[in-house]
Amino acid sequence: MAFKSENCTYQPLQEPMDFRLLKLLPGERKEIIVCSLAHSRLTSNPVYYAASYTWGAPGLFQEIELNGVVHAIQANLFDFLQQLRLADAAVTLWVDALCINQKDNLEKSIQVPLMGLIYSNANRFKINYNRRI
Repeated sequence: MAFKSENCTYQPLQEPMDFRLLKLLPGERKEIIVCSLAHSRLTSNPVYYAASYTWGAPGLFQEIELNGVVHAIQANLFDFLQQLRLADAAVTLWVDALCINQKDNLEKSIQVPLMGLIYSNANRFKINYNRRI
């Protein structure tokens, strides 16, 4: 897939306890990674994994499809999503780099203080260490 600098459209979060969850759709290792974002509320006790990983070196990017748009992500996150993806079932995750609109400083100022709750409310953690050097 050729690199395109297109941005995923983030729908604004409506309530203070709202956050986004990433649905990692099933696929084989050689297929493009396809994901979608959905709004959820911390008080509704959604079922999800909290992902923790090293962001990696800036400048190394891979492409995924996010909400129907080609989206560039850090190569280390790409590797992590490839490891987590199942062939026959979707996986619901919270991943800071994708679930928080990194280009919206107001949103970041609201979401970052919620990260403790987001991690503590997760059903499980998925941890990855930087495999790229």
